[in-house]
Amino acid sequence: MIQPLGERLRGSVQIVTPAVTTLALILLSVVPLEIPYFTRITPLLALTAVYYWGVYRPTLMPVVLVFLLGLLQDLLGGGIIGLTALVFVVVRQLSVSQRRVLASNPFVVGWAGFALVAIGAEVFRWAISCAFFERLLSLGPVATSVALTVSLYPPFAWVFGRIEQRVMGHY
Repeated sequence: MIQPLGERLRGSVQIVTPAVTTLALILLSVVPLEIPYFTRITPLLALTAVYYWGVYRPTLMPVVLVFLLGLLQDLLGGGIIGLTALVFVVVRQLSVSQRRVLASNPFVVGWAGFALVAIGAEVFRWAISCAFFERLLSLGPVATSVALTVSLYPPFAWVFGRIEQRVMGHY
């Protein structure tokens, strides 16, 4: 049976929604802002999407896609090429492996899980950066980035949830 064009289009939109929301956050994170020292403490916005979609729609965020989005983040953000890609893949795998616990409990449990993941991700990125640049980098910007990233998770998760309800329904 051939599906009507509207149904096929809706299915296509549903499939690309997690990738598009993550890409939008990657682009938003590299927009130059006139805030002193902001580039040193930019939150890892796309991490919120990788985690959320890994918990709630993992089949729509396959590992290859997450890796490519992480590479794009590194290329656009000027980071160590492949580092964010690796972090995104690990975060995706962690969120998928714990999705039953995270999705079936109150929001605060998922937020706490995200906080642990974000701390681990940023500390890992900091450690690799220290090794790459062969010097001990300040932890201040890392702590601020983690605090911003974790504090921004609730509003982003709310937006992702509304998108999921409206665009995806019971996909």
